[in-house]
Amino acid sequence: MTQQAWLVGKWLRKQGVNQAEVHSSPWCRCKDTAELLTFGEFKVEPSLASFFDEMQKAKERTLELQFFISKQLQTKGNKALVLVTHHVNIFEFLGENIASGDMVLAKVDANGKMVSYKLIPRPN
Repeated sequence: MTQQAWLVGKWLRKQGVNQAEVHSSPWCRCKDTAELLTFGEFKVEPSLASFFDEMQKAKERTLELQFFISKQLQTKGNKALVLVTHHVNIFEFLGENIASGDMVLAKVDANGKMVSYKLIPRPN
């Protein structure tokens, strides 16, 4: 996991992402990943927390995430918005499974709702 997170950060910088606002699930592994991306500080965001044990909260949590994204779009300036979260969250947001370590480049509307996306395989 350590090397994978570092490689993702390196890949993002190769793509021209030199400044990012990074937000993470409060779960330890996500926080470790967010830290290893090496964009400096990251913030814990509750709407990114896994709801695996409470699947009935999927829609509610996704609405919270959309609201969070819409707020970040208003204040992030020219920084990339990088979110570190869990499989169930990504599946609910996209409607598609992705592999561990893969990335999703999502285009969202002003309300934080996903419009389109591109899957990006984890860098090696």
